[in-house]
Amino acid sequence: MALFIGLTFAVLLITGLPIGFSLGVTSLAAIYKSGMTVLLNILPQRFFAGIDMFPIMAMPFFMIAGDLMNRCKITESLIEFSNVLVGHIRGGWLIPISWPPSFLQASPARLLPIQPPSDPP
Repeated sequence: MALFIGLTFAVLLITGLPIGFSLGVTSLAAIYKSGMTVLLNILPQRFFAGIDMFPIMAMPFFMIAGDLMNRCKITESLIEFSNVLVGHIRGGWLIPISWPPSFLQASPARLLPIQPPSDPP
C-alpha cells in the first residue's frame, strides 16, 4: 500500500499537479483502493463542518465591506471629517486615522430606530 501511495504521489507531481491537489488525489485513491469507501461518505461532511464557522465566514465579508467603502470613497470622507474635528490638535495622523472605526461602530443610524418622514403641515 505504501508503494501505491508513493508511486501515485510521484506520478501526480511529475505531471505538474500542485502538491496540495496531489496529496488530495493520492489520499482519495488510497481510500478507494483500501476498500473503505465509507470514508468517502464522511468526507463532504467534514469539509462543510470545517467551513461552517462564523469567524471564518465573517473574514471575507469584512474584506468585501472594506473594499466597498474604499471604492465608494466613504473612508476618505470619514478621515476628512475626523481631521476637521481634531486636525488642529497636536498628535499627527493618529487621531484622524483611529476615529473613523469608532464612528462606524457607534453610528446614530444603528442606535436609533428608522422613522418614516413626517408629512409637512
